[in-house]
Amino acid sequence: MKAIVRNLQVSPRKVRLVADSIRGMNAEKALRQLTLIEKHASEPLTKVIKSAVANSGKDARSLMIETLVVNEGISLKRFHQATRGRIEPFQKRRSHVSVILKEVTNG
Repeated sequence: MKAIVRNLQVSPRKVRLVADSIRGMNAEKALRQLTLIEKHASEPLTKVIKSAVANSGKDARSLMIETLVVNEGISLKRFHQATRGRIEPFQKRRSHVSVILKEVTNG
């Protein structure tokens, strides 16, 4: 009941904004919530939660997000032109996302 996505081309800071809003929710409710969030990171998070639900083999209503961790991945070092013929460095940051689901017992 675990799924991991590595080297997601969204910076960890932007993914954490979305991840913090669904952490600890029911998996089905989290998927519905992600459809309403208009951030670029909501689509990959939807995919990784659906993958974790599929890995469990159970219904999304009976699962809850136990842990949702967003770590920093590799950064691509790039340069862009600045004034007076100089160049300035910048980084294209990537992130690793891991989701662990647990089964909720009613009763």
